[in-house]
Amino acid sequence: MQRDPRAYLSDILEAAAAIQEATIAAVEREFIIIGEALKQISQRDPQLFAVIPEGRQIIDFRNLLTHEYLNVSLQVVWGAIQQLDKELT
Repeated sequence: MQRDPRAYLSDILEAAAAIQEATIAAVEREFIIIGEALKQISQRDPQLFAVIPEGRQIIDFRNLLTHEYLNVSLQVVWGAIQQLDKELT
C-alpha cells in the first residue's frame, strides 16, 4: 500500500518547524555565550567593557534568554540578529 502524498506534506511542515526551532535554539545559545563573556569582561576589566558598544544591553538580553525565556519571542531574537548584523557591518 502506498503512502498518501498528503502525508509527505505533513513531513515537510514538521521538518520545517524543527529547522526553525533548532535554528532559534542555536542562535539563543550563541547570544547567551556572548552575553556571559561580556559579563565576565565587565567584572574583570571595566575599562575594556566601557568601550564595548551596547555591552550592557547585550548582557541584559543574555539574562532575558537565560532567566525569562518564556517571554522571548521569535521577533525579539530576530531583532537582536538584525541589530548584531548592523553592528558588524
